[in-house]
Amino acid sequence: MKTLINFCMWMAILMVAPSIGNAQDSADKSVDQSKRIGVKIRRGDPAFRKDEVGKKHPKGIGFKVKSGNMAFVITENGKERNANFIFDENGKHFRIETGDECTIADGTTKKVYKLNLADKTYYEEDSFGVFFTLYLFLYAGDSEIVKDYPGYAKLPDRTIAGKNCTAFSYTDKSNTATAAGWKGLVFYKQDARSTFTATAFSETIPENSFVIPTDYQLVEKPTK
Repeated sequence: MKTLINFCMWMAILMVAPSIGNAQDSADKSVDQSKRIGVKIRRGDPAFRKDEVGKKHPKGIGFKVKSGNMAFVITENGKERNANFIFDENGKHFRIETGDECTIADGTTKKVYKLNLADKTYYEEDSFGVFFTLYLFLYAGDSEIVKDYPGYAKLPDRTIAGKNCTAFSYTDKSNTATAAGWKGLVFYKQDARSTFTATAFSETIPENSFVIPTDYQLVEKPTK
């Protein structure tokens, strides 16, 4: 999950990310409360001007697909690992899996649960930080807002996981990041340290993706 959060920080800097469905209230707070989770929003970035703080996302940014089941490969420091992202109702409900860790979020109830797939336990998690990670999977490249990014460049379309994705790059102070996506979903991201690539996509999601199995035991949230 650490790598997912790192990519999420990058996306937060890159744009005023959208909230989705009934997750809107929790997600919008990410701008005002970003310091709580250590996000360093650079002053002067067009994506985070003061007059935009607290505003809703620009028109056109958001999932354009009702349901999705995505598999990713994350590469960082030469090491690879897999991740899965499943969502429904345009992101109101979502599930993120990395290794033995699974997060289930419900934007209607604002409830979030962390599951340990190995020992079949779960606990309730604070919703703010988890809903913030939803930004990781949002693609802004089809919106006019990206043209305001420092060093913006439109890149040729590319096929990723069977989808024809649009792509762009963003360069600030010699640091370049690249993103590609389809219908508001990120299929590829790369910066100087990490690469995030979709390997499979389906609009069919597994049954009971957002339900805690009955044989899982509720435990206390671990203390840090």
